[in-house]
Amino acid sequence: DIEDHKKWGADRAKNADLEYDFPLWQEDREKLVHEFIDAGFKAVIKKVNLNYMSEYFLGKVLDKDLVEEIKATGSDACGENGEYHTFVIDGPIFNKEINVDIEKIKREKNYGFQLI
Repeated sequence: DIEDHKKWGADRAKNADLEYDFPLWQEDREKLVHEFIDAGFKAVIKKVNLNYMSEYFLGKVLDKDLVEEIKATGSDACGENGEYHTFVIDGPIFNKEINVDIEKIKREKNYGFQLI
């Protein structure tokens, strides 16, 4: 729900001569992340902004308990303000789960990365 992100997406679509829509715009983000989890998707946290969240979250699979821990840091449940990023490893549209080997943590400026 960041206006600059919406503009960026719209501009990319226009440049490619594509129609665009933002069906999740202004929706309840905690509800959306719960729907994602309830639908059977699995995502690993691969990047955190260390100004908001600690390295503790890196490599963890997103579930409802973890969402509560994320919110306790003051971060958005979906990380929509750049607090964290995920890599989806499984879900109902996957033929099989993507197996990842969690490697070491890398720090760069105010970000922590879980190398996968």
